[in-house]
Amino acid sequence: MPSKISKPKTNAKKTAPVKTNVKRKTTTKFSAFNKNLEITPPSFQSTTNSEIARNKSCCNRKDKKKYPIIGLALIAMLVTIIALIWIINDSQKQFEKFSIDKIEEKIPKANDVIVLPKIVSDTPLATGVFYITGQPWSPDGNKIYLAENGPNMEIGLPEYITYHIFDFTTNTTSPTGIKNGLEDLPPIWQENNSLLANKSIYDLADLSKVVSEKVAPVNLEGFELLDEVIYVNKNDDSKINDVENLSISPNGKWAAFLSAYGSEDIFPSYTISLFVLPKDAKSLDELINFGPVASGVETTPRPLVWSNNSQYLISGKNEIFDVKNNKTVLPRETDSYRRRLTYLSPDQTQALVISNFQDKTDQGDYLHEQVRVYLLDLISGSETSIVSFESANEALNRIDGSYSFDGRHIAYNYQGQLWLAETKTGKTKQLTTVEKIYSSPRFSPDSTKILYYIPNQNIGLIKLNWQ
Repeated sequence: MPSKISKPKTNAKKTAPVKTNVKRKTTTKFSAFNKNLEITPPSFQSTTNSEIARNKSCCNRKDKKKYPIIGLALIAMLVTIIALIWIINDSQKQFEKFSIDKIEEKIPKANDVIVLPKIVSDTPLATGVFYITGQPWSPDGNKIYLAENGPNMEIGLPEYITYHIFDFTTNTTSPTGIKNGLEDLPPIWQENNSLLANKSIYDLADLSKVVSEKVAPVNLEGFELLDEVIYVNKNDDSKINDVENLSISPNGKWAAFLSAYGSEDIFPSYTISLFVLPKDAKSLDELINFGPVASGVETTPRPLVWSNNSQYLISGKNEIFDVKNNKTVLPRETDSYRRRLTYLSPDQTQALVISNFQDKTDQGDYLHEQVRVYLLDLISGSETSIVSFESANEALNRIDGSYSFDGRHIAYNYQGQLWLAETKTGKTKQLTTVEKIYSSPRFSPDSTKILYYIPNQNIGLIKLNWQ
């Protein structure tokens, strides 16, 4: 029996086995390029150089299999990002193009021209000395009122104005019995196609027998201080309650009137000014004094007209006042003779202003005038010029115009023709080609007709086709 060989004893401590991160023998399977790769980690023993080399080789084979997968994922991610960037940029360009197109639709280009309707017909309605004033069209567009001057007074002006009705359903003209003074407002159409004039309502259902009814007195509750508006005549110390052309705002919060109140100590001592009294005011110190206004038949009548929203007040077609903000929008002209007409737009944000200026320093030429037609923005105060010229031709100088009921256009007479202007851009275009004196053009409610008159000849009607 062989003898046992004893190992020599040493003083060296027993070396602990080297631990590795490799687990015990396991088998890991995964798919790469449709192959199964089996990896067998080394046993739990001290690692030798050959085993380390074998492990590196094993890991290298595993990493080589992972790299194609990671690369493909990165490439796919990059392609996705590029595609998203392209989609976002393209969407932004489309949005910008859409927005620009919308803006360009609203803002006319420099070479754009106003779109004109075609004239279907231009025919006379009534002959004689009729003329047009105010807004003659009834709400339903079936009737118009025509003005006619009464007999002249010694000073050459008519004593009164009468009104007639032209009915489009029967093509006939009938009298109404309405008589206005020179400084009275023209009749105003009501929603039921009746007329308000001289504090009476005229029922026009039966033109053969026009019936009128007095309007109930204006309710002055809250405006009791009007009784204290006293003018003192210093020549004889007489006192009068001086409240003229009283007009209550549509919302019932303001009372506007003309008066010489407070002008006793100034020159001239009887100066007509515009006052506005707030409802339920406690004293006359709350009166709003807008100062002197134009007056007299030679300029224009002095009736006070409120805007529908009770913010603006027009005095005699000359001045415009913003009562809500206590400011003058269009002041009185004091240094020249001026004929001025002002018309509010349907939306109450703009006014059509037509003015004739005559320099008083040249008294030898009473007919030479500077004429301006422009649109006045009531909020910003900016002006858009429609036409401006100088002339000594009195017939050509007497320009008048009106807004269409939708507020998009203005019709006006100029140089013997009828013209249209866009209210947003101020662009103008000649509508007619036959030279006439198209005085006081007025749009119908549906904008398909324009009424005008030729002085001392006839009332004319132009029919339009906007297609």
